[in-house]
Amino acid sequence: MVQFGDRLRELRLSRQITQKELGRMFQLSESAIGMYERNQREPSLELIRQFADFFQVTTGYMLDHEEPAPGVRELPTLYPLPENFHMLLTEGRRIPLSENEALYLRERLHDYRQRK
Repeated sequence: MVQFGDRLRELRLSRQITQKELGRMFQLSESAIGMYERNQREPSLELIRQFADFFQVTTGYMLDHEEPAPGVRELPTLYPLPENFHMLLTEGRRIPLSENEALYLRERLHDYRQRK
């Protein structure tokens, strides 16, 4: 039987996200993600739901109660993100950004668009 931590690690690696990046996305430490993946710590049901929504799988799949149907995914429930949450999507990879990094990129993008 696959445990929650094994499933979390599998999904994280399939998206090419580091433990640190995933932690930043959910306001958790890298060590907390590591403990979840090693099955040394159990997340709350709410956090399991949030992980499932993020990875676009069911909570049942996260808990190894079911296999996802090929090509069929639940519609994610949207959870409010912190005001200072920023993400860059590049080459199919999500990169968390600090407030300063997001501001810098926003300004550079604005400058670039003004010159076009």
